[in-house]
Amino acid sequence: MDYLAPCDFFFTDFNVKYEQFAAITRATGCMLYPAVHPKTSSTNSDNIMSAANYRAAARNMYAAGADGISQFNYQHHWGRRCSESYPYPPAGYLLALAWLRHLRHDGRYDQLPRHYLFLPLWGKGPSQSGFMKNDSIVLKRQVGSSGEYRFRIAEDLTTPGLASELIVNAVSADNDRISFSLNGTPLPNGPIKAKRQGKGRPKNYGRFLPPYWSYMIPLTSPPAVFGDNFLRAEVTELDANGKGSIVVEELEVTIVPRWEGSR
Repeated sequence: MDYLAPCDFFFTDFNVKYEQFAAITRATGCMLYPAVHPKTSSTNSDNIMSAANYRAAARNMYAAGADGISQFNYQHHWGRRCSESYPYPPAGYLLALAWLRHLRHDGRYDQLPRHYLFLPLWGKGPSQSGFMKNDSIVLKRQVGSSGEYRFRIAEDLTTPGLASELIVNAVSADNDRISFSLNGTPLPNGPIKAKRQGKGRPKNYGRFLPPYWSYMIPLTSPPAVFGDNFLRAEVTELDANGKGSIVVEELEVTIVPRWEGSR
């Protein structure tokens, strides 16, 4: 075997523990080339990976021991060159080919922003390989119910001038309230901006969601760390008219390095 290219069947997975594969290949002549895909999840079919997404995924892969990165189904970036049934424009051909340079591990693109996506890849159903890939926190409708979500970022947030934000989307009722902690440290409510999306999210904006709360949280180190981080959500108040579970099923992390030309 010359190389191993672990990946999801159809979507880029930012959260895989590729070091488990590296432990097998490291002492051999077999190379490890995890794969990226243009699409992000089964319920987000009309949206596609950006250059900032690819840079983030690549950092996680290299930090876990990848020797390089492979790609699969990359032609989706320019789908309408082949068929009108694809939403992706013909101009994506040259643009997306240029993005492949961003998958290098030479530090050349370290000063560009990164955007990590943590989504339920296959929703409520199993993947084509038969495995469930529906990462989420499902909270019971009772005060004190809590759950945890592991997300991985290969980032040193102590780097001077770097800015970072964590966005958490939770499907819940209008007056449900949730508190958060990160790696065991409570996150104060003051810096957190909460926005109610009372009409939900239509499919043409990405993944369809029923009414939800979006929490925008400044991310710093501490408590965030390079590698695996653990976000805990806990129900603190309940909407008397709310029904069903409270579900945290989307996390995003945006990293903006300091611009080298700034003073």
